[in-house]
Amino acid sequence: MSDKYPLAGKQIVITRPVHQARNIQQKLLNHKAIVTLFPLLEIQAIVNRNNRYSSSLAFDLNQADWLIFISPNAVRYSQALLKNIDISKKVIAAIGKKTADTLRQYGITTQLVPKVNFNSESFLQLPATQHVKGKRIFIIRGQGGRELLADQLRQRGAILRYVEVYRRICPSQTLENLKQQWQQQLLDIVVITSSEGLYNLYNMTKDNWIKHIPLLLGSPRMQQAANQLGHQGKIIMANNPSDETVFSALENWVQQELNK
Repeated sequence: MSDKYPLAGKQIVITRPVHQARNIQQKLLNHKAIVTLFPLLEIQAIVNRNNRYSSSLAFDLNQADWLIFISPNAVRYSQALLKNIDISKKVIAAIGKKTADTLRQYGITTQLVPKVNFNSESFLQLPATQHVKGKRIFIIRGQGGRELLADQLRQRGAILRYVEVYRRICPSQTLENLKQQWQQQLLDIVVITSSEGLYNLYNMTKDNWIKHIPLLLGSPRMQQAANQLGHQGKIIMANNPSDETVFSALENWVQQELNK
């Protein structure tokens, strides 16, 4: 390890879906870390039996005042729908910076996005969300998820509808390689940025070793989930699950270990 590359030689496991892991993987490799990709989630599009969305849903979207995108995947998997509506007449909102960046890649400008934390709580503090009475708001997201955003906006008078464009599934794999890395002391930390990924990790094995691996988690809610699962290993917290924040948290973790 060097002062320029504090993460050099650290063996880090990234558990995002593969297409979402490439940026943080490359950044870590550029800083001489040893990176293993071990996705705990896979993303599948939700479409009807004809492999497309119904025209009636696109019609409904045309009636929306606001479109709120929950994640980058919500942006990617809704493009077939968005081609059929006039996006310029909608208020476009994103829960996080990465989602706003993905919208920009598709030529869509975001009017509302939190400046910090990138979660529903921060979004609900934005001034514009305090005045939504009568607004027709469509939340574009994956199947399932938290109800906080919709519940709060309904309480403020909005008319809500979900548009679920993808589902998250647990990949078909075993933990054997990860277990071997742990036993051979070739695993320094596992990065998990969704509660569902954390639960999938635990559901893959009943072996006790899993409770002792060091974790970097992407939100306080995830720490609560880890506590409920009985995790006993070291937990490092990132303020939000963005690549930049996760990378910064990893660097801070290494510095704290050196200063002990």
